[in-house]
Amino acid sequence: LDKGEGDFKVLTKPVELFTLELGVAQATDIPTKKPLHFEGMSAGRANFVVWWFETQLSTTDPSIVLTNAPKCVDGRHTATCWGQAAAEVHGEVAVEPGATVEVQMDIPFGDYQLRFRRPGATLRKAGSQANSAPDAPPGAKPYSEEFVQDWKAYNTVLKQDLPELIRAHPIGLAAGRADDFLGICAIQRGALAIAAQPRLFGVEPCTIARYVHALYAVGGEGRS
Repeated sequence: LDKGEGDFKVLTKPVELFTLELGVAQATDIPTKKPLHFEGMSAGRANFVVWWFETQLSTTDPSIVLTNAPKCVDGRHTATCWGQAAAEVHGEVAVEPGATVEVQMDIPFGDYQLRFRRPGATLRKAGSQANSAPDAPPGAKPYSEEFVQDWKAYNTVLKQDLPELIRAHPIGLAAGRADDFLGICAIQRGALAIAAQPRLFGVEPCTIARYVHALYAVGGEGRS
């Protein structure tokens, strides 16, 4: 947010999504659903939620904190080179100054991806988008007919290919969703062995590099 890229406006005050104690919390401590209540600061239609982390590094000095919070929203801490995460709000939410708006947060168990929606709105599953173009962002021109047709063609191909993509990756999906940490470790060790000698396994180095990155990226544990 601090870079000011794009035509966006912060509409609400920040709220805490959830708190975990590292080294103590279990995967089951992550809430799968939680209503969030934001206090409006500016009028507009919220179509994205931006979030960041704040890690307290000392149990005796709460001021020792590592965070990627944007300075334009939270100026208490030193800025870092890290950006923030963002996700679309399914079903836009109207915001007015001083008014409280509710947004539902969903974290499907095993996915570790934050999803947000207006209360009553339905989350779109991956690959199950309606065969029509999404609405243009607030204030933007409507999408062209050429874009709409390209979107429909893309969704048609995606729906045809998705079952095969899912069938081809059952091990990682099963390990991640079943919270099988030993299974995830086995997958990661196998990927590292292939990455060390890709030619030995007949794999292109760039291909295994992408796979390893997906395994070890934040939120990518065993889901590639």
